[in-house]
Amino acid sequence: MALESAPERIHDLQLLDDLLSECAKHPNDAAHGWLYERLDAARTYLLGSMPLEYEAQLEFTEEALPLITDKSFREQVTSTIGTLLKRRMAQQ
Repeated sequence: MALESAPERIHDLQLLDDLLSECAKHPNDAAHGWLYERLDAARTYLLGSMPLEYEAQLEFTEEALPLITDKSFREQVTSTIGTLLKRRMAQQ
């Protein structure tokens, strides 16, 4: 299991931070709250070099997609998580 290079990790952190920022704009929405928790956990595992846990959190995040009513944000999350999971799979 290869670890990401520093530039890749920084890029992935930025992608997660962008999603976290968007989730934080909807503090009273349960779906966004659940998504925030999963994304924050993924970010923590990415920083802690815990690839299996990171991958699991990204997969859990996909489970929340049907709950997101904002179509544009749902598409953004789908695209971003897909990108992150593909990069993770390429490292194995």
